[in-house]
Amino acid sequence: MRKNKFKIIGMALLIMIISIGFSGCKSKYVKYDNIDEIEYAEPTEYAKNFDIEGYISKLPEVEYKKINYPVKETYTYKFNNYEMTIDIPEGFEVKEIPLKEKPKIVNSTSIEDSCVKYGMRSIATCGNDKGFLKSEAFIQSDKSLEIASTNNINCGTMRVAPRVSKYKGINSLDAFIRYVIPIKNYNQKYQDNIDLFLVVVPQTKIQNYAVIKLLNEKYMLIINQGYSRSCINKNLFFSILDSIKIEKKK
Repeated sequence: MRKNKFKIIGMALLIMIISIGFSGCKSKYVKYDNIDEIEYAEPTEYAKNFDIEGYISKLPEVEYKKINYPVKETYTYKFNNYEMTIDIPEGFEVKEIPLKEKPKIVNSTSIEDSCVKYGMRSIATCGNDKGFLKSEAFIQSDKSLEIASTNNINCGTMRVAPRVSKYKGINSLDAFIRYVIPIKNYNQKYQDNIDLFLVVVPQTKIQNYAVIKLLNEKYMLIINQGYSRSCINKNLFFSILDSIKIEKKK
């Protein structure tokens, strides 16, 4: 009887410890009804003084052949108080994919406490000069835009997705400089009539282009296309990018 009593007490203590742990985890994350209202931390001096344009200007240009494709429609895509127009080619369709759930932001206050713990140890995923894990740095902040072929459902698509820093204590400018720039694959640039983009070099056997556009200290836009069976080849991908115009909603 005494052993059972100790077992019951032990189980009760274990449940209490687990519940406290879960409540602590829950308090670390915040789901926002309107992600535009999130007040991110101010950029650090390191980010403010980093010469992004100078860095990108030294990267080699992407070479592609301009395609004057027949335009099916000029689509207007609205996200996070921005408005983007893009020319959709004939033979392609466009749709918007809503978020499945509200973004979950780590409720950190600064770079120092913007860390992720895995298991019983903390690894180098903090907001410092060592950078972030790719899957943990940014989260989608609004619906995404998908452009796909109407003739072949097995083709890859072109995807446009707005993102923000996962950490409230780190703005996207800091996250971009500390995470994206150190990645060695980001070693080419593409420049349209308006702004600069960073581009991932296509990997062997698989054409995979990802373009990142910083909109401001808070928001960025990731535009990519991939898969070995992609209907949107490099020349068409960059020609479509040429048509993009982005403005802040008035």
